[in-house]
Amino acid sequence: MRLASLRLEPSAEDEADVKQILGDIRKDIVEHKTTFADAATTWSEDPSAKQGGDLGFFDRQRMVAAFADVAFALPIGEVSEPVRTQFGLHLITVTDEKLSTPAKRGEKPERTEVRASHILLRVHPSQTTLVSLRERADAALQDAPTSGIEAAAQRHGLQFATTPAFQESMNLPGVQNSISAARFAFANPPGTLSPVYQTDEAVYFFEVAERLPEGTRTLDEVRTQVIGALQREARAQKAAQALAPPGRDPGRRRLRAGGQGDGSQLRQGRQLHLPPEHRRCGLRHRLRQSGPRAVPGPDAARRAHPARRLHREAAVEVAVRRGVVQAEARRDRAVAAVQPPATDPGRVDLEPEGQREDRRPAFGGHALVRQRRQADRLPTRETVPATFRPRRLILLCGAEIAP
Repeated sequence: MRLASLRLEPSAEDEADVKQILGDIRKDIVEHKTTFADAATTWSEDPSAKQGGDLGFFDRQRMVAAFADVAFALPIGEVSEPVRTQFGLHLITVTDEKLSTPAKRGEKPERTEVRASHILLRVHPSQTTLVSLRERADAALQDAPTSGIEAAAQRHGLQFATTPAFQESMNLPGVQNSISAARFAFANPPGTLSPVYQTDEAVYFFEVAERLPEGTRTLDEVRTQVIGALQREARAQKAAQALAPPGRDPGRRRLRAGGQGDGSQLRQGRQLHLPPEHRRCGLRHRLRQSGPRAVPGPDAARRAHPARRLHREAAVEVAVRRGVVQAEARRDRAVAAVQPPATDPGRVDLEPEGQREDRRPAFGGHALVRQRRQADRLPTRETVPATFRPRRLILLCGAEIAP
């Protein structure tokens, strides 16, 4: 596509009008009809207008050269003449400064930083300028069918260029917000001249030069797009690394979060190979045995692990059973100790009375005393119901004798 365009730039008359406005504002400030902060809040087109134009402290490298040169040369309290930068026209005043310490006695200190305020007015094309630019583009379009688009653009001061290939859903190369113009190009045959289009940045028209068939483009044709995509991907990866937290052991981070990390990278190079169900609950104990603690974890999480809960329940059940057995044994011994030998219905008298009198307890005397003291605290034979007495079977000579 052959493109003829004209940028919508302000004219010299537009810049002169803005300078005149800033001159009037400066005059009111110097004559104390208004303050610099009030004028900045009213007129400035910079975001600092909310703070009365205050930019805070800055050094020379922070601002553009044209702005910094005036600010560092301006005495405190004075208002500068309009200063031109790529952002527009400025009025500057310095409110404070920071001085360097002289290296030698007698040297004059230099400004290292200044605190300044400014009023910014951007220079926009006036309506008269926009109408003039549009008339030039229309005149070039009228001459294009006879003299050619390139000669017509040069005659009327428009820029001429041949654009690379593009798709229907894309903007024209080098022109923003030009989807409608791209659709016109795809809807008309080669050699067709377009009408004049206008955006916020330019006025333009074009001639459809060639329509390429569908197919795979070569690397030279898409080299710019490929380089741009790779650069964006590299910047995204670099930003992700910069935003990531400081480096930690992945196994430790998973274990701290409650995951199933293998814990292979631990302090002093120790490696622990734990089964999945014990990677959380048993890791602290194993680390105590192997070395310094490398994976701290909350005690509540360790106690709540299913493996530890089952272990506790089994231990409680064993303790209860052992306690029941011991209690039954103590009760049997206590009941047997308080029953008289001759009247115990659960005892069979198989020995002569004389021999029974000569028998002594097989256990020591101290055990008999302890057993009798325990029996004093238990109910006697008459107060124990028969249903709670121990029923035993005594096997003698192969015969079963019931009480």
